[in-house]
Amino acid sequence: MDTVGSIPITETLFSPMNIFIVIILLLTLPVMNWLMHRTSENPTPVDREFLKTQTEFTETEEVKARADMTPAEKLENSTIISMIIGGLGLAFVVYHFANNGLDLNINIVNFTMLFLGIILHGNPRKYLDIVSDAYKE
Repeated sequence: MDTVGSIPITETLFSPMNIFIVIILLLTLPVMNWLMHRTSENPTPVDREFLKTQTEFTETEEVKARADMTPAEKLENSTIISMIIGGLGLAFVVYHFANNGLDLNINIVNFTMLFLGIILHGNPRKYLDIVSDAYKE
């Protein structure tokens, strides 16, 4: 019996069209990079000061001293909270694979990426800031 609304990952992420696109990109991007990166007689120098200003990460909000934070701000900036939430999420992913075998579907991929993002950003405030910045652009 077919389940309504369930599309296997082999028909989405691993469809022949997507595999073809990935193969073409893996073949053409190195060639394009090599063509763009060839040495020339008159190279254009890069302004190092411009690079410094572009690579520095600036916080949108200054971090308060821990004593001046409200309880909600302490939770938002807590690394422990992120590790607990992320650990529980990844534990569910392990549980899912242990019970269902390698049942990889789009929901489990999204779920894994969500909880890896929570862990790797360190605290909920940073993760929310990064996600909201990505959403704006």
